[in-house]
Amino acid sequence: MHAFDIEDRLINAQGTFAIGCEVLEGLRASEQLPGWLKRVVEGAPFAGATAALDPKPSYVTGAVKRVSDYRYQFVRRDGEGAEGDKPDLGFFQRRLAEFARLADLSSYVCKAEQVGPFKMLVVIHKSCFQLIADELRLFPQIEQVQRRERLDGLAWDG
Repeated sequence: MHAFDIEDRLINAQGTFAIGCEVLEGLRASEQLPGWLKRVVEGAPFAGATAALDPKPSYVTGAVKRVSDYRYQFVRRDGEGAEGDKPDLGFFQRRLAEFARLADLSSYVCKAEQVGPFKMLVVIHKSCFQLIADELRLFPQIEQVQRRERLDGLAWDG
């Protein structure tokens, strides 16, 4: 049986947090950025102003439903193991450069986040677009990181 063969009355599903966002394409990257990051900034569309589409949204998103488990945790690695076990900064720079070289950037969307005084660039695959709903729920929407005039040529902090 195919999913589309099931009658609508038999489906017991509830929509969650419906959002809409402005799509900003063709942003210009800052000259200060490395070449690989310029490719990402100029090649992927940006989610600009984001808003809830439902005046009384359900805030039960995937992040709320997750159950914590000791197998899925972030742990601090400072001081663990031999000094040579930890990758250096160059390792991560090479991985990000390889991503920028190989990725089909039309399958990704960028979102600017203001975290304290820092402007952060988040790159999300479109198959994980529901994370934009979590972002809207968890972070304040600040005009400085949503408008084309402010994002064009921005030197990202992280």
